[in-house]
Amino acid sequence: MSDPTRPAGPPKTFFGLSAPPGGRVERLIPVGSPAVGQSTLPLIIIQGAKPGPVAAFVAGLHGAEYVGIEALFRLARDLKTAELAGTAVLIPIVNMPAFQARRAFVCPIDDRNLNRVFPGRPDGTFSEVLAATLMEEVVGRADCLVDLHGGDLVEDLTPFCLCLESGRVDVDRLALDLARVFDLPIIGAIRGRGGGWNAGGSLMAAAAARGVPVIIAEVGGGGRLPEDDVERHRHGLMNVLRQMKMLPGWPTLGTAPVMVADMVWPLSDVDGVFYPHVRAGERVRAGTVIGLLHDYFGNLIKPVHAPASGLVMFVTTSPAVMRNGALMGIGVLEG
Repeated sequence: MSDPTRPAGPPKTFFGLSAPPGGRVERLIPVGSPAVGQSTLPLIIIQGAKPGPVAAFVAGLHGAEYVGIEALFRLARDLKTAELAGTAVLIPIVNMPAFQARRAFVCPIDDRNLNRVFPGRPDGTFSEVLAATLMEEVVGRADCLVDLHGGDLVEDLTPFCLCLESGRVDVDRLALDLARVFDLPIIGAIRGRGGGWNAGGSLMAAAAARGVPVIIAEVGGGGRLPEDDVERHRHGLMNVLRQMKMLPGWPTLGTAPVMVADMVWPLSDVDGVFYPHVRAGERVRAGTVIGLLHDYFGNLIKPVHAPASGLVMFVTTSPAVMRNGALMGIGVLEG
């Protein structure tokens, strides 16, 4: 990992492109192949007038999580190259097929969840090729990475920002600093399996394993674009750039966040209908009933019990659930 305070050399290239000092590049980059499917990535490279580190920002790994996508559009418009030191590389919509199809969770080309196939395979399915391309052309060239998410079309959540403990002190220290300055009400450095993010295949886990300080920030949901949610993401992004010494000034912070040390994801063990009994932001105790699973005739199959005490960070709001589908995420509080 590069020292974020050390002046950089010539501008780095991404997909063979670079911007001159004080300039920017916007291109639709082709990805995939005729054999596995093809699409494009909207790439924005903003090169500061002064040398500095490379900060990568991505959104739309899940194509219907719109708040992060809009926040990157606004960041690209807001950044002034005369004030910027280093390079900001933005991909506002990583999963273009899912965005265009308004698909929750999976890419319609291969029905894979892109955030479960990292680091990908150059000879794999479309999603695996896309993941491998992103790792090679962007993640591996960055000094830090911010992965923007939110509640998908069928999820409600309370805003939070997490990083994973990689075991490298320098990487983990910077990642936690970036999570703190993103300024959301819940933050944490996940030490255990971390639900779906650390169980294998997430961009956050792949980037951390590669030694890149990475955070995942989650705001919004339900396919909506509330102004307050978009501004929360944009505010956090600007704070990250200040923390990286890429913009002048200091991060501006609100109230002290709640810290979580791990996250568990209760899964459905049947196909059926789910009725949650808790909302995002509520605290639960291990063993309490957090919802009910019914069959397709409306009959109760079983209650769902909280596997741990903690804070409900997201809830599946759609009644329709399938075996191994996430019902909610519970953040285990520190201490």
